[in-house]
Amino acid sequence: MVWLFYACRAHSEGRLRLGMTPGQAHANFAWTQPRKTLDACLRPVYLDLGESDQADGVHLILRISRCHPKQPGRLSGSGRLYTAAAFHNWMAHGIPLTPYIPETPAHAAA
Repeated sequence: MVWLFYACRAHSEGRLRLGMTPGQAHANFAWTQPRKTLDACLRPVYLDLGESDQADGVHLILRISRCHPKQPGRLSGSGRLYTAAAFHNWMAHGIPLTPYIPETPAHAAA
């Protein structure tokens, strides 16, 4: 069992921001006014971020691996990014879940 929370609106409104590093599937996040029900989850938690402006419109899912409250009404932490298609294929067909890795800019690859 896993938990999948709809967080598209929070992400599109900028209340849930990602800190991504090109070439790495790991991402940090900061969420103002997060869902209070996250604290009750005892199984892996995934956030459906929708089509992310931070990833050129790719529909992303974030698996939370660490989180800690910074202050009341704010949550921050880290996790791994996946595409919604990879997540769907994992859940529906048992295909291994492969992470989404943001591309390294062409000028940084040299």
